[in-house]
Amino acid sequence: YCKAISRATGAMVILIHHSGKDESKGARGWSGLRAASDFEIEVIRADDDRVATVTKMKGGVDGAEYGFELLTVVVGLDADGDEETTCVVQFTDVGRQAVVGQKGGKPKELDPKAVWKPLVLDEAKALLATNDGTLTQAELVKAVLSQRAFVPNPDKPLKRDYRPSKINVAIEELVGMGLLSVDEGGRVSMPDFDAQTWAE
Repeated sequence: YCKAISRATGAMVILIHHSGKDESKGARGWSGLRAASDFEIEVIRADDDRVATVTKMKGGVDGAEYGFELLTVVVGLDADGDEETTCVVQFTDVGRQAVVGQKGGKPKELDPKAVWKPLVLDEAKALLATNDGTLTQAELVKAVLSQRAFVPNPDKPLKRDYRPSKINVAIEELVGMGLLSVDEGGRVSMPDFDAQTWAE
């Protein structure tokens, strides 16, 4: 029905759903709901802090986080002279992990590559803007590594650093999505990327 509405009207249809008691398992009910969606945004809350996380973006990058609060504002008075209010969004710096920590719960597991793809894109843009448009895949991996510290898992005997392989997989996926290009010499570029405009 949603696709039929979208095709008939050209409008985007947004469904609001809820997680089950175990929030780490995501939306409750039929798993095909997520599979059929073009995008999914999870909103979690602890007290006044809220975070919206892009947990699925068809043809785009997953993992973006947006912290926010809802502020109550008065928009007028009703016939009895009582205040009429609404909420407005005010963005904050709060992150998903911080809100999960306040709730005392376990975060929903995201696609591991979703964590790396936004970092890879941001670093690629920054390096291409400052390195006269020249960048190798090895340089990009090294730059992304510097943004996310390696924390060994104390519960596992093998404390191998899997970050480089995960970053390279994220790069491959971004290439497949047309957001990055890597030539035979390992040089990285971004289609339609203007380094000068981005730097400004």
